[in-house]
Amino acid sequence: MTEIEKAAFKAPTEAHWYLPTGAPFHKVPYKDKKRAGELKDATLRDAREVLAARSVTSIQKFIAKQQLEMWGKNQLLDAIRRANFEGLMHTLIEDEQGFAAELEKWLTEIIGEANKVREEAAKRGDQLHEALLLAARGKTFPAKWSAHVEAVQTALSKLKIDILAGQAEISFYSSEGYGGTIDWHRRIDPVVLDYKTREKLDEKIRLAYPEKAMQLAAYRRAIGLSDADCYNVFVDLEANVCVHHWDEPTLRREEKKFKLLNEYVHVSDRYWPTEAVRTYRMWEKPIK
Repeated sequence: MTEIEKAAFKAPTEAHWYLPTGAPFHKVPYKDKKRAGELKDATLRDAREVLAARSVTSIQKFIAKQQLEMWGKNQLLDAIRRANFEGLMHTLIEDEQGFAAELEKWLTEIIGEANKVREEAAKRGDQLHEALLLAARGKTFPAKWSAHVEAVQTALSKLKIDILAGQAEISFYSSEGYGGTIDWHRRIDPVVLDYKTREKLDEKIRLAYPEKAMQLAAYRRAIGLSDADCYNVFVDLEANVCVHHWDEPTLRREEKKFKLLNEYVHVSDRYWPTEAVRTYRMWEKPIK
């Protein structure tokens, strides 16, 4: 691995880019000598220098994600419910001048609490993804995730999918100017999977939104598996699993939408990391 490739795994980031080799390009070193050894999120300017392409998911951020926005609002509401609202009201009654400062402090605490919940959820999701990666490669993974991995394997076995018979955590770069990381896929009798972790699966809450089909459609298009069956595998912290199979008309429709969105993003960025011939390159995530 190059130093840039190693840097991509140092810390989570919202800035997802992929190099023409297929390797992630999420973090870069600061150019300021005073911050030598520190990393920052890769920017569009950084990407231009190495011809990196945006990830599918970062391209999708140019459009709203209804269920993600709703989840974020719910986390904020939960934080408000846990906050000391009565203390704030007491300050308003006793000290009107001090209310503004207390309100600002209160709001800061609420937002911080909501962000903390998001970060903890993302961390648990990353840990479960890592366990599924290790399992798919026949490696030992933390025992705390045994029930979850077994539940996923059991659910997929009913669909005649064996995670040991495919490739896990493969990054790619498409000459159409986008990249990504595929949780699991196989090329014989082609299948593409994407894992989604949740705190708790609830049959009353919708899971399979169109943007998830768009993500899978973009993935399979990029790596030359245009007819692959696509599944989202939802798993929660109690090891409950729900597998959703996307029908072909939906995938075709979402692929068309992604192509338009991808072009829109390139125009917005005024940056086209594309090649004349449609090709792709793949890169396997190393196990720590």
